Amino acid sequence: MAEIEGLAEVVARLKTLPAEIVGKNGGPLRKALAAAAKVVRDDARARAPVNEAGIGKHLRDQIVMKRDPNPRATDNAAERYIVTVKYRTKKYTNNRANRRRGLVGQSYQNFGDFHYWRFVEFGTSKMSPRSFMRAAFEANKGALSGIVRDELRKAIADVVRGMQR
Repeated sequence: MAEIEGLAEVVARLKTLPAEIVGKNGGPLRKALAAAAKVVRDDARARAPVNEAGIGKHLRDQIVMKRDPNPRATDNAAERYIVTVKYRTKKYTNNRANRRRGLVGQSYQNFGDFHYWRFVEFGTSKMSPRSFMRAAFEANKGALSGIVRDELRKAIADVVRGMQR
């Protein structure tokens, strides 16, 4: 996970602003971080390997950005977006094997047909990594702070214009 330097100061300043500017559910910061995550998501989709057989869904269609509903729990952030491969959370069933291992009721991530994305991204003992998610971030990390800055500027200007009406 990477952090944008100086974002903590921006968040601290946003918290001192009136409630109308900070907004509900993240306000301008949410829009700015969403725009930056969208750039990384789109680049990761472009870099993702495609099913050569042309059968079924492609991995690129499963790459999504999602807002963390509780960002403070992870790293005490005000807002956070994650670019990942779509998954569903499932719970271990109550059967003999899971009781023996103490897993009953615990959750795990199910990527469905796209469980192999981790093998492509990180490699295996017999396959070298062909990272597409990390490469997408690395290619765009220089521009992300500019995107956040520009989007924050636009969003705050929109809120101020709305307050003046």
